[in-house]
Amino acid sequence: MFEAAADKHRAQTDAKARVFELTAIGLNQANLDVTPSEQPVRFDSEEECQRTHGGDWNKRLSQPPAAKRH
Repeated sequence: MFEAAADKHRAQTDAKARVFELTAIGLNQANLDVTPSEQPVRFDSEEECQRTHGGDWNKRLSQPPAAKRH
């Protein structure tokens, strides 16, 4: 719980930046060169792919992302 909305927003922004930093490190370690872009980024997991598409990444990635849940 945050005392002010600004504190909550700052925490979310910091967490998002850290996720992107860790993702960039992982991609770099996998020798994947990704150019920064303003395009939306979708994070996914093996677990979700297994659960919803039986591990078929081609099928999963060819479908639009599910509606965002709140």
